[in-house]
Amino acid sequence: MKLPPYPRNLYPRNLYPRNLYPRKSNPAAGFSLVEVLIAGIILFTILLGANKALIASMAGTRQGANRTAFEAEILNDIEIMQSIDASLLDDPDACSSSVGGSGYLKAKIEEALKLNPEPSDRTWTRNLDSTNQSILTITYSFQMPEATGSAMEKRVVEINPSFLADCP
Repeated sequence: MKLPPYPRNLYPRNLYPRNLYPRKSNPAAGFSLVEVLIAGIILFTILLGANKALIASMAGTRQGANRTAFEAEILNDIEIMQSIDASLLDDPDACSSSVGGSGYLKAKIEEALKLNPEPSDRTWTRNLDSTNQSILTITYSFQMPEATGSAMEKRVVEINPSFLADCP
């Protein structure tokens, strides 16, 4: 035996209507206030993140430029030290020096620096150490602008006097 179908009027289809307040389809009406607020919040968030990234990259670029300038000054000074060493190849007194090869090179570097004084606004220091007679140790000390505290960076260069190869 087959049961009859439910009467249609018992369970109306529109018991829960989909749109209580149907929106009129008018393209000239524009966006609702909620849509505009959500779009504004999203745009603000994106611009804030981009602004922070831009500021961080600009600060990194400035610090990188300062570091590059320091490194260039020190490399230039190292080249000057090496040119003074190379100029001593033809010096007849180099081998007969009583202070040793590195002591003689140190004395000649100090003489050259007295003739050509260094700028007073230099932000690094140089220390010449000739305790080893065959190696002159040059230590450059400086503090980078981005460094926090009083931590000093150092660059150490060891120069073996070129004229020692020709000495007996």
